[in-house]
Amino acid sequence: KALKNMGIGIIMLSGGQRPTAIALGSQVGLEEQDIKSELLFEDKMTEISNAVEENEMKKKCWNTTRVVMMVGDGVNNAPASALVDVSVAMGEGAACAMDTADV
Repeated sequence: KALKNMGIGIIMLSGGQRPTAIALGSQVGLEEQDIKSELLFEDKMTEISNAVEENEMKKKCWNTTRVVMMVGDGVNNAPASALVDVSVAMGEGAACAMDTADV
């Protein structure tokens, strides 16, 4: 909720079923329209790629300083981590994500 109050846009991408995704998203203050569920890995990659592309266009057109950040469990996130400006991995997949990080 605090992030949204600061004007930070948040979209939840989940492979889980819609009712579960909505229940979890609502616990952190997300509205139903901010939650995309039942997505395959490829669907998530497309969503992230589109967000990064849109952000790059806005940076060029309006000289903004927006960034695209992804938070995940680190498992199977390496391709998406390579696309975004900032990637946060939690849980057991964090070590794997660190191996692909550009640090």
